[in-house]
Amino acid sequence: MANIPEEVDSHFITEFIYNPLSEDLAEVRMKVAYQVIQADNQIGGAIIHYQTLVTFTEDNSALFKIINKTPAEHNPNKVFADSYQENRIHSLIYRWIYLRETFNPEGIKELLVNDGQPFIFSERKDVKNYEEWTNFMEQLSAQTQYGHYQIESIDTETVSENQVLVEIKATWKRVIKGEVLSSSVQYKLKLHDSGERYLKIVDLYE
Repeated sequence: MANIPEEVDSHFITEFIYNPLSEDLAEVRMKVAYQVIQADNQIGGAIIHYQTLVTFTEDNSALFKIINKTPAEHNPNKVFADSYQENRIHSLIYRWIYLRETFNPEGIKELLVNDGQPFIFSERKDVKNYEEWTNFMEQLSAQTQYGHYQIESIDTETVSENQVLVEIKATWKRVIKGEVLSSSVQYKLKLHDSGERYLKIVDLYE
């Protein structure tokens, strides 16, 4: 992608543990595989343990309150791998999933190219554009007491310099009228990277 910085270092999250402490505070522990290209072109790096406290603001933004960083061992991988694109894609995917879980169509609209017009939201015959999809989401929200997506896999394919296809497989767990339901879901998104905070969704196939 044209806006990817030159490869200098990379960070891959290999373990992520989330522990809510209150409504607006959580502990997050991560294991990160860090690599850096040194001045002699040798690959250095470490496996780093992070222990953090994250607070949530009124607009649902997450902010670090403290970060404890502990290098645990040398990274044994001496073949450099750039993490920029993967981390950008995963950031967008988890933001999009969160907005789906909270039934926030206006938030999702901010992630869409051209406000989602034209846009394919669903194979359902009664959902063909953003407005119809918003109505569908509102109806679903009114019926659902709890909803959560557990992501099983994220696969990517580069389409062009600034576009990628992403296929997501997940388990959707929700409570509707007191009944616990669980089903496998699959989404395919075309994403565009224009250098903004999040990639933009060009198209979505559900």
